[in-house]
Amino acid sequence: MLLFALLPGTLPVFAQKQAKNISFFLFDKEWKGCNKPADAQYLAYRKKINDSTYEWRYYNYSGPLINIETTKDEAGARPHGYLAYYGKDGKIDSSGSSLDGRKNGWWYYYTDSLTVWLKEKYENGRLLERMDTLAMRLEREKENAQFDSTDVLIEASFKNGDKDWMKYIQKNLKVPDRTEKIGRGGTVIVQFVVDKDGNVRDVDIVRSVEYAIDEAAISLIEKSPVWKPASVNGRPVKAYRRQPLTVQF
Repeated sequence: MLLFALLPGTLPVFAQKQAKNISFFLFDKEWKGCNKPADAQYLAYRKKINDSTYEWRYYNYSGPLINIETTKDEAGARPHGYLAYYGKDGKIDSSGSSLDGRKNGWWYYYTDSLTVWLKEKYENGRLLERMDTLAMRLEREKENAQFDSTDVLIEASFKNGDKDWMKYIQKNLKVPDRTEKIGRGGTVIVQFVVDKDGNVRDVDIVRSVEYAIDEAAISLIEKSPVWKPASVNGRPVKAYRRQPLTVQF
């Protein structure tokens, strides 16, 4: 199965952050490039990761994410890497990886409650395996059967626990200027990994509000101090976490 990026072509750069690797573009309702925010229906954000990797995030101008596409080229025409697609309500609909424009590896499909109802494994666009809710439940039961009542499972924790984590969030989450300007607040949900060393990585949006709030949430999580990693019988393991963050004004 081929995957196609939204092709911006040659577009005017709307804004440039101080970081030279980040650019913004505006689109009208026909997905044609425009210069004036008043004419904009959509917003695109491009981040250069390296010379052969670019991340594109497409947004409704005053609303949630539409999709995220990692590409080989700065024009956003050659998908290669992480991809994610979102519904009109900003909730993630599906995500996975591509290899030269074709699905590759595991793809995940989400319900309205942000749980996975289906996952599929691809190799260069060819479907190898499909697992529905029942198959995934049986897989989890098989994995859980490997543990017994004597196993000690400890979840990842932040410093002295959840209270410290809440203090960190309250101290560092700020209302972005853009959010106040467009008059839109809400709750963004961020998913991330705490690795075996306690470092936070793989920060993703699973429920989007709008560009500025999403970016503030991602930055907050990415800058988190080191956690105490999860462990099984004293052996560190990586763990997944989700964090809702509400911005009001």
